[in-house]
Amino acid sequence: MNNENFYFENKEDGHSKFWAISLIINEKEIQKYTLVRKWGRVGDNGRSMSEHYSYEYLALQKRDKLIQEKIVKGYLPIL
Repeated sequence: MNNENFYFENKEDGHSKFWAISLIINEKEIQKYTLVRKWGRVGDNGRSMSEHYSYEYLALQKRDKLIQEKIVKGYLPIL
């Protein structure tokens, strides 16, 4: 199993929110690419959502689109 993780925070206008996305690759599954999103207030556990894909390029397109949307909304990557 392989993972790629990205974590962002938005602290504009008094907000204290986080958003994270991971691409999980599981070679044993038919739909072996899973995007897991997690969001909420910084310091809380937050909520999560998973989407499954059969092809890596579809998962990467969706991930990149979602990351761009968050950057436009003021989220900054945390390294």
